[in-house]
Amino acid sequence: MIKKRILCGALSATLLLGSAAASFTDISSPNVKQAAAVLDALQIMQGEGAGRFNPGGQLTRAQFCKLAVTALGVSDVSAYKNYSVFPDVPASHWASGYINAALKQTDIAEKKIIRGFANGTFGPDKTITYGEACTMLLRMLGYTVDDVGPFWPTDYIGKAEGLGLNRGIPHYGTNEIVKRGDAAVMLLNTLQAAPKKDGTKLLMNTVATSTVEDSILLATSETDSDLRKGQARFYESGAIQIRSLADTLDRALIGTRGTVLFDKLTTNKVRAFVPKSSDSETITVKQAYADRIETADQKLKVPTKTPVVLNGTLVEYGTAWPDLTPDYALNIFYDSGRQIELISAATPTAGASSFVYGMISSVKIPADYKIMKNGVEIERGALQQYDLVSLNAESKTAVASDRRITGYLRSAAPSYTRPSRVTVLGHEFPISDNVASYFTGMKFNDKVTLLLDSFGTVQAAYPASTVSTENIGVFTASASGKATVQMLAGVSASGELSSSDSACLLGQLVRVSADSNGKLLLTGYTALSAADGSWSVSSRTLGKRKVAPNVKIYETVADRAPIALISDRDLNLTTVAAADIRGVLLDSAGSVTSIFLRDVTGLGWQYGIAYGNRVKTGSDEDASYINSIVFKTRVNGEMVTRTYQVDHLPSGLSGSPIGLPKGMDGVEGMLYNLPVKKLTTVGSVGVNAFDGVDGVKTPSGYLTLPEDISVYASDTEKLISLREAKLNYQEFTLYGDTSSSNGARVYMIRAK
Repeated sequence: MIKKRILCGALSATLLLGSAAASFTDISSPNVKQAAAVLDALQIMQGEGAGRFNPGGQLTRAQFCKLAVTALGVSDVSAYKNYSVFPDVPASHWASGYINAALKQTDIAEKKIIRGFANGTFGPDKTITYGEACTMLLRMLGYTVDDVGPFWPTDYIGKAEGLGLNRGIPHYGTNEIVKRGDAAVMLLNTLQAAPKKDGTKLLMNTVATSTVEDSILLATSETDSDLRKGQARFYESGAIQIRSLADTLDRALIGTRGTVLFDKLTTNKVRAFVPKSSDSETITVKQAYADRIETADQKLKVPTKTPVVLNGTLVEYGTAWPDLTPDYALNIFYDSGRQIELISAATPTAGASSFVYGMISSVKIPADYKIMKNGVEIERGALQQYDLVSLNAESKTAVASDRRITGYLRSAAPSYTRPSRVTVLGHEFPISDNVASYFTGMKFNDKVTLLLDSFGTVQAAYPASTVSTENIGVFTASASGKATVQMLAGVSASGELSSSDSACLLGQLVRVSADSNGKLLLTGYTALSAADGSWSVSSRTLGKRKVAPNVKIYETVADRAPIALISDRDLNLTTVAAADIRGVLLDSAGSVTSIFLRDVTGLGWQYGIAYGNRVKTGSDEDASYINSIVFKTRVNGEMVTRTYQVDHLPSGLSGSPIGLPKGMDGVEGMLYNLPVKKLTTVGSVGVNAFDGVDGVKTPSGYLTLPEDISVYASDTEKLISLREAKLNYQEFTLYGDTSSSNGARVYMIRAK
């Protein structure tokens, strides 16, 4: 397992900035690599050409002066080049403009960042010592001898180290020569250090026209094909912002929180993104669960609503956890209270260790490697031709994937035969250089199969005549004749429907294909494998089959009701009976990767208050009636009212607490045989019976509560949160389903 702990005040060693960082091939220190990348992107400190930064080289006093002046926001020094202040710095000296600007430029001169020697010279070509570097950096921050102390350089070194300007570099003696790489780290620390004068902006703000703080970088065009080249997506104050870049941002920054710096010339473009100091760590997933992440040596409890950056999109952990497969690298960010603030799942790249099994070019899997598919260890004989295999030398593991997408090649850039991105089933996939060769000879509208690794990255492609797959997914959204299907392979398919008749499949498990015009063809998928026994949740077996650790669990509360994704945390059962399992999906090794349940948890319903409404139309001789259910419920913490026209109006709907299948929004206003779950009273309690928000004590025992349970306030006729209800009411009637095989549960509460 790869794990690196980063204490508060340190920048993540894995977070690099700018395309230039990738070109510096002679840097091994992560701290130096990051500093070099940031300073190069800000055009403060460049390399020496040919991909070299020369981190072990030395800096002269003139060179360090140039860095300081540029970092203070002055890059054009032409006005200061035609005269001489120091006798050993004539106007012809390359650094005369920078040295003179340090003494004469209005905003810099008062800082007195440089001084000459007693003999009146400056010594531009003398190498700079640690004491001199500390002094110049402190003066850039506005510190004077009155602030620091009279003893030079001891007081200056002590103050600089007290401010953390030496953070991330080895110890230096007073008169030791500072290496280029360490000087870069010290300068980056200074750009982010608080200036001496209160209210003064950080120095990094001087190299930008404007900044945006507390921003999260979600994606760049290199990691998200929905973005145009040179764009990046940021999350700021609850909103998504797409910005143009003056240069590239390294993908390792995705998911970090920091400051956006806009270029001083092209003022509407982002020049750099500087991650803020944070308490964070990088972990490798051993197994993700609905409420926690396990690594080789720790368990991290993760609240359901924790934000997760996954594939360039900000989602909640409750949605993301099934896709956090074993060996996924995650950056975990903590707040000041050591609570998880953000999880960033880095976008994996294609690696040279991946190969297609069963081909002439296949790599031999070492004999001492264990073979894993969908998190389950399998025998070598269970590997199939065209399985994608990735070797992990550190864990001695071969990870096999049979995730595939088959469809027509609708677009490619820059060319079909050597693409960097392709579109299949309305989804655009990034294609790495070493995968692009698989597309040689392909053209527009060829039917292809993309082979995906366990992270969803395309690692190979073949004509569909060579290898193909059934595209299975859940039809999740429909609007204006267009559909979105969340594929079980981990990606989404989208596009215009070939037939309007497919709209009735909303919320169902479907088979997805496309016609030659790129329109989606959807048909209901019913070929589930039968459960050959009960499901032991704890031992992860279903009958004689193994259940994948990241198994997707769906619940369909009634025939034709929409499918709802749930988690294993929602199950109060150690065993689910075979009779409660509608069916399962298997991978090519026979492991269970998806389980489809009947109404087991009760959480596939949306709970609320319902009223029946029957309206007569037409004359008495030719009368007809429109039946509708008026349903009050809570969505994202707000009460909403929905009306459903139905063929048959259930009895007893006069302010009754009921459940309607989740996902019925798409059929609102339509005639529909709507399944209804009626709730029964399971107890009445006072406010002191509640145990936080996890459960409630009743005379018949302790009952668990859903995380987002709604409370109906009888006096205001509004649905509110349990927290608000406990602050304002004393008497509570509990409604649930005592007959559920999942144990007695409370699904709704009435307060008065």
